[in-house]
Amino acid sequence: GLVARYDFEGSVRDHSENQLDGVMADVSQIVTGATKCRSGKSALLLDGTTNYVRIPTSVAHLSQTTIAVWVYNPGNFTENSRLFDFGLDDARNAYLSLNQAGKIILTMKNGDKVQTVDGGAFPEGWHHLAITIGAEAITIYVDGKVQGSATPVILRLADIRPVCNYIGAGQDVNVPLMNGYVDDLRIYNYELNRSEIEE
Repeated sequence: GLVARYDFEGSVRDHSENQLDGVMADVSQIVTGATKCRSGKSALLLDGTTNYVRIPTSVAHLSQTTIAVWVYNPGNFTENSRLFDFGLDDARNAYLSLNQAGKIILTMKNGDKVQTVDGGAFPEGWHHLAITIGAEAITIYVDGKVQGSATPVILRLADIRPVCNYIGAGQDVNVPLMNGYVDDLRIYNYELNRSEIEE
């Protein structure tokens, strides 16, 4: 079912029954306005300078998962900035780069074992992004359409056993912070199918 839902309506509270609340580096960065949010009345501003969110350890100890979120691309995502980074350190983590040579790239690492999925270019403006890790494949969806996939699944979040889970930041302090907006982040403990993602 639903592990966590962060709607960013004035806070980084988890609105699932699990109450896995996040902690925001800069609490002033929940913003309101029709052009600045995609769901509800406010969204999380990640300014690329000071702000990111840390979410609890148990959010990401999953064999199968779906991470679904609305993301606003201002047109100039900082090179190698990350939408999320769940891990132990920079050698054992799962992260989504927003601008790795102009593409969104999911990378999962556990020592020498590495798996990547190329999601292509992420367009400007608001778009829905979903990453699924299922029994047989890892898939990246943008606006409900498959943008990249990989089989078989070599690594899962449960293999990495993430402890430090960030939205908008990386495990390494040298990784640039994300610049853009994020809204209605949901994490599930199973693979949503395409029709469920399109809903």
